[in-house]
Amino acid sequence: MYFLRKYKLKLAGTEISEYRINFKVDKSLVGFPNLANIKIYNAPENVKKLLKQGDKIELYAGYENNIGLIFKGEVVNINSTYSKPDYILEIYAGDAHKALTSSKINKTLKAGATTETIYNTLVDNLHGVSKGLTEGLKNCISKKRSLLKAIILSGGVKEWLDKISATCGFDYAVDDGVISTVAKNKALNSGNPFLVSQTTGMLGSPEQTETGMNVTTLLNHSFKLGHTFKIDSISTKLNVGNLMFRKVKKHSNNALYRINSISHSGDNREGEWKSELVGMYLVK
Repeated sequence: MYFLRKYKLKLAGTEISEYRINFKVDKSLVGFPNLANIKIYNAPENVKKLLKQGDKIELYAGYENNIGLIFKGEVVNINSTYSKPDYILEIYAGDAHKALTSSKINKTLKAGATTETIYNTLVDNLHGVSKGLTEGLKNCISKKRSLLKAIILSGGVKEWLDKISATCGFDYAVDDGVISTVAKNKALNSGNPFLVSQTTGMLGSPEQTETGMNVTTLLNHSFKLGHTFKIDSISTKLNVGNLMFRKVKKHSNNALYRINSISHSGDNREGEWKSELVGMYLVK
C-alpha cells in the first residue's frame, strides 16, 4: 500500500508525472489560503515557456494505484534556479489565493437577513470558490438570529467572513477550492475517524501538546481539515514546556482529535514522503 511513490501535476495545460519534484503543502483551518511550494527538476520546455501567474495548478500524490488530490489552487509566483546539474522551476501557489486576498463586496442586505444569508452572500462573492459543508453555522441558524435593520457589506470578503466567524463561533477554510465551516472545538460530522497507527503508516511516536496531539504518517491524501482521527500508539512524546513536571492526562487510544492543520511534503526520488497532522483534542 505504501510503496512506489507516485504523483501527478497538472499545470500550463500539461500533466507531469515522470520528472523529479519536491513539494510542501500547508493547509490550516484558520481562514488563510492553503499554500504549496513545488519544485520541478529539469521541467519540460512547454511548461517553462507557458506557465504564468494565475494559472490553475493541481497536485495529486500517493502510491501506485492510490493517488489523490492534495492541493488545488493558482500560481502566485514562479522562480527558476540552477543547481548543478539541475535546472529547478520553483512554483509558489495558493488555494483560492486571489479570491481570499482580493475579493471585495458592496451590497446592502435588508432587515431580517440571517447569518446564513450573510454567509451565502459573502461566499457568492468569492469567485471560483464553491460552498461545502456549513456545519459551523448551525448554532447561529438554530438561534434564529436575524438583522433588526439593514446592513451594508462593504470591503474585503475575507474580513467579513472573519467577523461573522468570530461572532457565530466557527472556523472556516477553503480546501481545494471548496469553503467549509466547522463549529469551534467541534469536528465535521464526517463518519468514522481516521485511525493512525504503525500499521496505517505512522512514523515515530505522536507528540502530545497542551491542546491535542501532533502526529506524522506516510503521505496520505485522504486526510481532510476539520475531520477526526484517533491514534493507536503505545508511546507518546511531550511538547508542552514544563508539562513533564506536572500531572499529565495519559494518552488514550479512544481519544478523538480534530485535524486543525495538515502538511504534506515529499520528494519522489529521495527523502520522506509524509503527512503531518496537528490535532485538537475533542472533549466528549
